[in-house]
Amino acid sequence: MLDLRPSCERCDRALPASSRDARICTFECTFCAECADGPLGGRCPNCTGELVRRPAWELPEEDRPGVVLRRYADAWQAGDLDALIACYADDFTLHYAGANRFAGTHVGRDAALAAMAEVSTIAPRRLRSVDGVLVGDHGGALVVTEELTRKGETAVLSRVLRYRIADGLLRECWLHDTDQALIDHLWR
Repeated sequence: MLDLRPSCERCDRALPASSRDARICTFECTFCAECADGPLGGRCPNCTGELVRRPAWELPEEDRPGVVLRRYADAWQAGDLDALIACYADDFTLHYAGANRFAGTHVGRDAALAAMAEVSTIAPRRLRSVDGVLVGDHGGALVVTEELTRKGETAVLSRVLRYRIADGLLRECWLHDTDQALIDHLWR
């Protein structure tokens, strides 16, 4: 039976069973694709054997990034706060860009939710539509249209929320706005 080692022996990058980035030799020495294809030149430094792609065990349907992202988008569109919160891992990290007091990294689900709540208090937002769901092996992105209001001023914005997903939960999010200056103005 194949011994699935959980990380790269060179850089310690996590390589879960579902990873398509794991490379192994005949003796199951394990490296990430970046180390194997780069500095190691496709050869195991332990036995000099060829490094090939390790078979990836498929994730259960409910843990696949596309399913997780669609579940999140559906909860957001339905306004189901409990279902939304259930999509976040305890160690969820939120990254806000810009030049405003919320810019930076909010580590942990509670800190991220607190930042999102404060932003929504200052400039209430309403999801108008989910315009796209993009999915990759380890995450994906939502393209959305939101309406933000502050002191009688309303703005409709296109936003991209890029997510890292693991173990069926949202682990990290980067928010990209089409008009960061407008966001900074509304969140001042």
